[in-house]
Amino acid sequence: MEKTDRKKLAFTLIELLIVISIIAILAGILLPALKKAKDKVNEINCRNNLKQIASAVIMYQNDFNGFLPCSRATRTSDPAMYYKSFYDQIQEYLGCKSTIPDFGVFQCKSNKDKFYYLGRYTSYGANHQVFFYASNTSYPSSFVQYHKLLYPSELAGIIEADGTLFINPAYNAELTVNNVNPRHGGGVNIMYMDGHTGWRKAPVPNTYGGERKLWLPNP
Repeated sequence: MEKTDRKKLAFTLIELLIVISIIAILAGILLPALKKAKDKVNEINCRNNLKQIASAVIMYQNDFNGFLPCSRATRTSDPAMYYKSFYDQIQEYLGCKSTIPDFGVFQCKSNKDKFYYLGRYTSYGANHQVFFYASNTSYPSSFVQYHKLLYPSELAGIIEADGTLFINPAYNAELTVNNVNPRHGGGVNIMYMDGHTGWRKAPVPNTYGGERKLWLPNP
């Protein structure tokens, strides 16, 4: 009787080890697939964010005679615009209040380190060549009008970025490379100025790399 019990115990332990081994193998197969699926969901969510921002930009320019919002405003002559960011100017079209700094549409779920600037967390940078930087010496004639964009379907308006509120590809050859963040499968989501979004493999070249249509309103 004692020998039979030992045999049963030994058989049970072998079965348990087999089950554990199978679970480990399945986990090794499934976990990468689950991570890939989660990353894909985040990529789609990020693209939806950019589509909402695109809709807000279109509504904004419809209300302001075709003029696009600036990337950042520091017009001390107008206290209402002092240090007003691009995102502050379109927030009402997104149902967002300036008192809510952590607003989801401005954030990519794959962005672990959110960037905080001018009272807003954001995962995206506005193209400085499209959304003009307004200062004391900037007049309305300096701002870009939507109908004057030559290639809106090829022109990047908003792109995934870190450590910046806006991207200035023409100012510094390294700036775009340093700030654009490829969070999705080695590439980035981009909001183009005709309102559509797309994915592009990194690195994303700047104007010095010959991508003038990607960055400049009138290349």
